Amino acid sequence: MLIIMYMAIVVVLLGVCDNRFSKKLYIPLKTISSIGFLVIGIIYGYGADDYIYRNWIVTALVACAIGDIALAVYNQIKERKAFLIGMACFVIAHISLILAMNWLNNSIGAINAVIPLAAIAAFFAIKKLAHIHMGKLTYFCAGYSLIVASMMAKALMLPENRIVSVAGVLFFISDCLIVFLYFFHFKDNRKKRLIHHLNLITYYVAVLLFAVSV
Repeated sequence: MLIIMYMAIVVVLLGVCDNRFSKKLYIPLKTISSIGFLVIGIIYGYGADDYIYRNWIVTALVACAIGDIALAVYNQIKERKAFLIGMACFVIAHISLILAMNWLNNSIGAINAVIPLAAIAAFFAIKKLAHIHMGKLTYFCAGYSLIVASMMAKALMLPENRIVSVAGVLFFISDCLIVFLYFFHFKDNRKKRLIHHLNLITYYVAVLLFAVSV
């Protein structure tokens, strides 16, 4: 029931995204959604046998919730400080996820180097080809891409845990879409809204999967 309620809130959030209801309802709905996946993670983690994995996942969820709210504020008032706080929180979240998954499988393979390096190369290539302007944030975003790609690489090393693997891939896709949301100039607002919807869907499904994985 709790998961159904959570998904219902996300659906409502999608409905108010980038339209006339957004100004009043976007931040409250983002806040409720963030509290939702955090509560689910705490409930599922209560009494978990693997408390180390649970603690890292809950830490990641707390960071995601704070970052989520900060970016929601940025979306509405365009306060750069809110954006930086939000991204810093997501850096903490991804590092926590990496540590959680490393606890499940601490082996290191070629994938741990290939995917992050490919992500960095793709980041700069897309930035140039799509004429994405980041200014002073370029190298911060490049470093963030490296961390996110490392998280996904670690998730892909857990084929026996499909929930975590899928969550890692979806989170990676969500963060890739953020680049276009915040730094690409859309001539058609319908395309921007589509990207925003895809970003929200992949993100909220990803954090839900991580929450129930504990």
